[in-house]
Amino acid sequence: MGDFGAKARGFSFGLLVGGAMGAAAALLWAPQAGQGTRRFIKDQAKWVGDSLFSALDEIQEVAQKAGTAIPSFGDKESRIQKHIDELKDEIEALRTASEE
Repeated sequence: MGDFGAKARGFSFGLLVGGAMGAAAALLWAPQAGQGTRRFIKDQAKWVGDSLFSALDEIQEVAQKAGTAIPSFGDKESRIQKHIDELKDEIEALRTASEE
């Protein structure tokens, strides 16, 4: 459980890389015009970001329940919350960058 943050970051990174690879594949084999392709990629990137936020919210909920149920888990809950907040900030920064 000590390397939860690393696992969460690895999962998030894998999800983002997978989304990027899917977007790249869509570009290569897209039968639609450039504007439609860009819209598709933007929609897919938004979906990946929304999915990450949803997964992080679920992780946060589990950590809070564990912190309540297991007294010794309380300090880990705050560390998990810190990692979740950092990941959400990174996702939001990527969203903002993609909208520019």
